[in-house]
Amino acid sequence: MRPKRILMMLTLAVLAFSAVTLIPNKAVAHCDTMNGPVVKAAQKALETGNVDLVLETLVRIHRAGEGAPYTGLKAALSIDQATRGGALSRNRGRQLT
Repeated sequence: MRPKRILMMLTLAVLAFSAVTLIPNKAVAHCDTMNGPVVKAAQKALETGNVDLVLETLVRIHRAGEGAPYTGLKAALSIDQATRGGALSRNRGRQLT
């Protein structure tokens, strides 16, 4: 190949790479839209008066973000129960979100 042709191909490659990486893209997630799972669950909860639907959806999304399976909503633990079960010591140092 001639040097001029190589230079032209490299220039095109750099331009293409720059266009793909430097042009800002708007991030859109299905969960932050009006037809996403959280809003749909909230609308259904308002219609039925069952707020547990929204709570369940929020916990499902949170657990998925942690890479953990959803195992259902559980009863709240007291501080004594959490301490006896080791939940507090297992999570020591972890950032709460």
